[in-house]
Amino acid sequence: MKYNTATNIYKIILIAGIGVLLSVLGSSWSLGQSTIKIGIVDGEKVFENWTEKQKADKEFSPLKEKVAGKRQELQDAQDNYEKKKSIIKPETVKLEQEKIIKLRDELQNLYSDVAKQIDLKAKELSTKLSGLLETTYGDIAKKEGYTLILDSRSVRYWDPKIVTDLTDKITIMVNNATK
Repeated sequence: MKYNTATNIYKIILIAGIGVLLSVLGSSWSLGQSTIKIGIVDGEKVFENWTEKQKADKEFSPLKEKVAGKRQELQDAQDNYEKKKSIIKPETVKLEQEKIIKLRDELQNLYSDVAKQIDLKAKELSTKLSGLLETTYGDIAKKEGYTLILDSRSVRYWDPKIVTDLTDKITIMVNNATK
């Protein structure tokens, strides 16, 4: 198992921060000085249901289909070669092998190009969504009085009587902000 110092430091800081936050909130709560309202959001679900992400998926669909088509073309050529290689002339064997190598190279280049385009778009969307979420979390916290909004990926359990799932509301707000 590889030891990752940065991850462990992050976890320690996160745990310490949550501990301090809970102790402060607990003392305020017990003294009746404030009302604690906690929300939770499934960031992955927000991303998957974000209209900008769905548009990007549609935008890249033809490219993904092109890769799948090239992959099938290569598979067909390999299958055809395997069926015929024992009955064709040696010079034809060499031509068929070269054809397969060319198709494999074309597939690798196409896949690499498409992967780069998708990665660039994913980074762009991630940056955009991050900014939108920060603003949206602040807006909902102010409007509805949330003390704390957490990402569900970092929380293993929450009591739905105490913690409100804001995922659908945040998704709607983010989609409305990007219209």
